[in-house]
Amino acid sequence: MPGEIVLASLDGFNKVCDAVEVAGKNVMSTSSVVTTGLVSHRYGDDAGKVTNEGLDAAGHVIGTAWAVFKIRKALNPKSVIKPTSLVKAAARANATEMKGNKNIKGKR
Repeated sequence: MPGEIVLASLDGFNKVCDAVEVAGKNVMSTSSVVTTGLVSHRYGDDAGKVTNEGLDAAGHVIGTAWAVFKIRKALNPKSVIKPTSLVKAAARANATEMKGNKNIKGKR
């Protein structure tokens, strides 16, 4: 039971991270298009091209950093949850279950 809760929590965290990743990509893409268009209009096509390449490079840096974060989290699950946390959660669940069983037996 406690293991299931931990796994469900990790799954939820991963879904949130994936949603943040998609939202970040959308924001970067839209910002890049708008900024490039603005710079091209104001300073010319060459400046717009340079701006586009610079923003693309920044996007790749952010994407790489995000990938490293996800890989590191996958390779080192200890950084996410310590084994002692799992043991404590199991002990609490077991104690709660034992108390519940005592209460049921006492009412009979």
